[in-house]
Order: sequence, then structure tokens, then C-alpha cells
Amino acid sequence: IKIALLAFNGALMMALVMWGISSWQSNLFSRRAAQEAEALALNDLSDIALGIYNMVRAQDETVQQQVNYNLKTARYVLTQNGVAQLSAERTVAWTAANQYTLQSLPVRLPQMLIGGQWLGENSNPNEVTPIVDEIVALVGGTATIFQRMNESGDMLRVATTVQTAAGERAIGTYIPAVNPDGSPSAVIASVLKGQTYSGRAFVVNAWYITAYEPIKDQAGSLIGMLYVGVRQENVPALRQAILNT
Repeated sequence: IKIALLAFNGALMMALVMWGISSWQSNLFSRRAAQEAEALALNDLSDIALGIYNMVRAQDETVQQQVNYNLKTARYVLTQNGVAQLSAERTVAWTAANQYTLQSLPVRLPQMLIGGQWLGENSNPNEVTPIVDEIVALVGGTATIFQRMNESGDMLRVATTVQTAAGERAIGTYIPAVNPDGSPSAVIASVLKGQTYSGRAFVVNAWYITAYEPIKDQAGSLIGMLYVGVRQENVPALRQAILNT
């Protein structure tokens, strides 16, 4: 009986040891397998994120390039309509609204003339506004003619196809030379230097891919700026492709 018990206990101990080793190895293998699977998943996610980033960047570059071409067309349309100048006789009273803070202030500015014709004060999208409507008919997107408000360079929309949330042309809104956080506006800073600004910018109530350039009179004085742009979220196919991915 003792010999049998000794043999049985020995076999039992061996079985328990083997079971323990097997369980330990199995758990170790499971942990390693889980770690490797997680590493593979993270690598896949990283590749997917990089692919989406490159897709968005390529789309952005393509749209920006098109907007830059649109600006050349807009410049041609503007020059074909005549010289830009400020009226020496007539002025216009505006209630200028900061596009960021929506705070308004009264200003009186000379009429802005293109080829001797006043651009008007048209806020109705169903009525024609000269030049900007012609630009959009040719290239699409949105277009605006700004008038310089003051020495600091605040720019007032005096003719535009950009619409407010209420569906009206956003005339009377302006881009301040200084952003609400106190930083200089990149758009205004470039234009005041006589340079063209190309890139992302906030326009009235949304982000756009844009291009702005100075408008000067015959004396070379900066009296406004010309804008064209495409709403940043205007490519539903890109959004759907990201969602599908």
C-alpha cells in the first residue's frame, strides 16, 4: 500500500507540476499573442491614419491650387471692368460688423468704384452684384471685393457672394486687422505688405480655402482687396471616403 501510495503521489505531483508548467506557458503565450495582436492593430491604425492624412493633404493642395487659379481669373475680370478707385464726391454710411465678434460700428466711406461704376449695397443674392457674380459664374466658389476701412487695415465687404446664416450677401461685415486673441490677421498682414495670401481662413461663419490679393488705385494706394475661396467642407466625397475607411 505504501509503495502504491508513493507511486501514486509521485505521479500526481508530476501531473500537477506538468499542469502548472502548461498553464504558465499557455498564459504566457496568450499574453504574448495579445501583445503582438495589439501591436499589429496599432501599426495598421497608424498606416490608416497616415493614409487618410495624405489623402486630405493632397485634396487640400489640389483645392488650394484651383483657388489660386481662380484668383487669376478674378483679377482678369476685375481689370476688364476698369480701374478701381474711391469716389471723391460721394460717400456711403455702413454699419460694419466684425465677422468674429459680430460687434457693429458706424463708418462712412467713399463709394468704391470700378471703371467709374459704384458696386452698390446689394445684400440680395437673387439680384446681380457686378464683378463678383461674374467671377463666380466663371470659376465657382465665392468671391468678394473689400474696401479698406482705416489706416490699420480693417477690410469691409462691399460686394460679395458669401452668404450669412440668414441667406443674405454678407456685405457690411469686415475682417479686422487684429484677431480677437490679439494676434495680427494673417490675411490683412499679407495684403498690407502688397502680397497675396493663400491658405485657410475664416470667412463670415465658416472656414474656407482662400486667396486674397491687394486692390490698388491708379496712384498705387491700397484701397481694398480681392478674394476668392471655396468652403473647406465642400468635398462630400472626401468626407465619405474617410468615414468608409
